[in-house]
Amino acid sequence: MEVQQNQPPDFPSWVVLDKRLRFQDRRSFRADDETAAEVVATTGELVRVAFTLHPLPGSSGLRIYCPEEREESFFDSIVAAHGNAVLFRYVVDFRGLSSQQLYAMDYFLYRAGTSGHKLSLLPRCYSTDDEVMVAAAASDWRAKSRMWNEFNIGLLTAAQDFVVAELEFDQWVDSDAPLEADLFRLCSRSSSSQEEEEAGGQWELLRAKSRDCKSKASFRDVLSWETHKVVPFGSYLCWVDYCRGVLFCDVFHGSPDLQYKAFPVKDAPPPSGRDANADQRQQTLRTVCVTKEETMMFITVDSTQDTCSCKRASDFTIIVWKLMEIGYGDHTWVEHFRIEADELWAMPMNGFDHNQFPRLVPQFPLVSMDDPSNLYFVLRHWPTSTHDDVKMWIVTLNMESKTILRCDAIGAYPSDEPQSWHIGAAYHDSFEAYVLQV
Repeated sequence: MEVQQNQPPDFPSWVVLDKRLRFQDRRSFRADDETAAEVVATTGELVRVAFTLHPLPGSSGLRIYCPEEREESFFDSIVAAHGNAVLFRYVVDFRGLSSQQLYAMDYFLYRAGTSGHKLSLLPRCYSTDDEVMVAAAASDWRAKSRMWNEFNIGLLTAAQDFVVAELEFDQWVDSDAPLEADLFRLCSRSSSSQEEEEAGGQWELLRAKSRDCKSKASFRDVLSWETHKVVPFGSYLCWVDYCRGVLFCDVFHGSPDLQYKAFPVKDAPPPSGRDANADQRQQTLRTVCVTKEETMMFITVDSTQDTCSCKRASDFTIIVWKLMEIGYGDHTWVEHFRIEADELWAMPMNGFDHNQFPRLVPQFPLVSMDDPSNLYFVLRHWPTSTHDDVKMWIVTLNMESKTILRCDAIGAYPSDEPQSWHIGAAYHDSFEAYVLQV
């Protein structure tokens, strides 16, 4: 998404998105808002949106204008973003929905451009009972519910083309069998008409597997796999499990290739199952991101200390890894940056007072898309009583000069409200799950 002309010159070329749709009264919609766009949903409802841009430490978001009686749904959210495009979904009251499905969710693609912003409705991926019955007999994709898990859905753009895709594994297979997966996708390149191209063609179900006979990836590598985020990377969408590694799939290809690269860590979950608490912890301490130069980075904060502790953090290490090509089609993780707790707290702080700096376990790390020498992370202070607030700061660290450039407070949340107990997940979603280039 290009920066509007009324933005200040130092406005960044990328922002972070709050995944929650920001509901507004329909009467407050302004057609002359330069970020506004509208389209008709499957049910005939007019969907109107506009975009709010904020540089860090703020988060940007999508405003949606609805009737007062329309209640917000848990499923109403931004799902993915890439380049100048945002994919979001919105629950609609679809008559005739299959009894096998609880909700009907329309998917929309918002795209920005110098000649105006455009909102497109994607073909529906939910079904009627009749469609499900026909699909079951014909082994069609409608025989199974699709596009429910937002963390398993990705968006990849290339010039005017785009792909929306979901990757799923078979549940019961030989663990030593070569790795394969179902790729459910909507690809604009497969369109046969202008109308289909604008909407993204038609949904199709393909089998993604390695085209390289030398590939050693098997189902054993993805036993008890859980996708935490999907990252665009060159011509690939990458499904990330913070406890295991990355699955690369060239989703535009007619015969999608599937490759796997494990993380340089030793705490992969056992095949028998996963620890939910450990999973949640890794989502706060690890991330994968891609810079504008198409360099993939894996950032991890290794710590034995409780991330909810308010005690002084003196036992952690921040490590940044780069994915480097070492031969045709072969890559490896190379350590790019490492810093221990004591060294971090002793860094020059660009005018900040060391005594006022909150020395807690760094969480939600993220490398800048524009300047890969800048690393962001969050410091979160939990309340010690019901009358205290949860407080958070975003820290900007320059890895080359080893200097803390900024430390910005990002607000406080009352500890007696329900959302305070989910602040980690909520902030994770807005800070690093959906990085949007603007």
